[in-house]
Amino acid sequence: MIKILFCVLVLFSNSSVFASSFFYPESYNEGKSRFLKNAKILSSKYKNLEIGSIDVDSLTVDYFYLPALIKNKSLLVVSSGTHGPEGYLGSAIQAQFIESQLEKTNIDEMGILFIHGVNPWGFANNRRGTINNVNMNRNFSLSSNIFNSKNEDYLKMAHHLEVKEPIGSTFNIPAMGLLKEMLFTKGVNLQSLTIAIGKGQYTNEKGINYGGRSFETQTPALIKLLKRVTLLYKKIIHFDLHTGLGDRGVLHIMTSQNISKSSAKCLSSVFQTDIDKDNYALTPPNSKGFYEIHGNFADIIFKLNKKQDKIILGVTAEFGTLGKGLVGKVKTINRLIRENRGFFYGYANREAEKEIKNDYLELFNPSSTKWRKESLAKARYILEVNLKRFLNYQI
Repeated sequence: MIKILFCVLVLFSNSSVFASSFFYPESYNEGKSRFLKNAKILSSKYKNLEIGSIDVDSLTVDYFYLPALIKNKSLLVVSSGTHGPEGYLGSAIQAQFIESQLEKTNIDEMGILFIHGVNPWGFANNRRGTINNVNMNRNFSLSSNIFNSKNEDYLKMAHHLEVKEPIGSTFNIPAMGLLKEMLFTKGVNLQSLTIAIGKGQYTNEKGINYGGRSFETQTPALIKLLKRVTLLYKKIIHFDLHTGLGDRGVLHIMTSQNISKSSAKCLSSVFQTDIDKDNYALTPPNSKGFYEIHGNFADIIFKLNKKQDKIILGVTAEFGTLGKGLVGKVKTINRLIRENRGFFYGYANREAEKEIKNDYLELFNPSSTKWRKESLAKARYILEVNLKRFLNYQI
C-alpha cells in the first residue's frame, strides 16, 4: 500500500505545475500535519524511525530521524521555517523529497534528519521572528557570549530603522532617509547598510534582526538533538532552507567560512557550478550583497563537531525573491521596516495593514506559480544530483 502511494505521488509530481500547488501548504498547521502524516507513513516501513517534537509557545518544532539502514556513514539534515514564513517553501521541499524522492535515494549508509518549522510561532503568524521578535538565525550558538555582540552600524542607523509610531501609508519609504545619507552625507554606504541590517543585533528588542538576550526555547533543544545524531556520522550535509535574499528565481547555495580543508575539498566535488549552473549559484559568504552572520543555524553542526575529523557541509539554501542589488535591497528593507513598525506600534488604518502585511509575506512566500514551480525543481535537483555526489564522495 505504501509503495502504491509513493508511486502515485511520483507520477503526479512529474507535472511541475501540479507539484508547485500540490506540495505547498496554506498554513503552518497544514504543513505540520502533512509532515507528521508522512513521518507516520515512513514509520510503518522503517521500524527504527524516530519521530519527535519540541514544544514552543503552544506550537511545536517537529522532526523525524531515520538512521542509515546498514551503516552510519553519511547524514542528510534538512531544516525549514527558521525564518517563519520562509517555511512555506521549506515545508513544500520537505514534502516533495519524502513523497517523491526518498524511495529513489540510497539510504543504506545515509541517515536522514528532517526538522520542520524551526520557528513555529513565526510560521503560524507570518513573522520572521519568534514571539519574542528573535531572529532564530541569529540565536544559534554554543556560548551565551553571542548576546554581548554589538552591531555599531545598526545602532548608527536605528533612527531610520525603528520609527516608533503607527504607520498609515503604504507609500511610506522608510529607506529614503538611508538613501539620502548614502548619496549626500556619505554617512551610510552599501556595505555598512548590509552589515547593519543583515548581521543581526542584540541590543534593540523591538528592532530588526534582533538576536535576543538569551536562547529561545528551541535553540538548546535542537542543539542537543543535532549533537546526539551527528555524533554517529563521519560525513554530514545540512541544508537550511530560506527565501528572500538574492536574485529572484535564483537558488543561492551559501556555505560558511567555518569549514575545514577536507570539507572544502568535498564542497568543490559536490557543487560543480560549471555543470549545475542552471540550477543554482554557489555564493560564498563574502560575495557582494551577502554577509557573514552571528548565530547561524547552518554553522552549528560544524561547531558541535569541529574537534573531530569529519566532512561537514553547512549549507544555507536561499531562494531569491526580490534581488540582491541596491533596488532589491531597498525594497526588502522597506518591507522589513514597515512590517516591524506596524507590529510594534500599530497601523493607522486597516487598508495599510493589509497591504503592508501582504507585501511582507510576498517577500518570503511569493504567490507566483512560476517561482514556486522553479524553486521546487531546483530543490529537487540539489537533493538528487548534489546529494548523490556527496554520498559518493570518498573520505
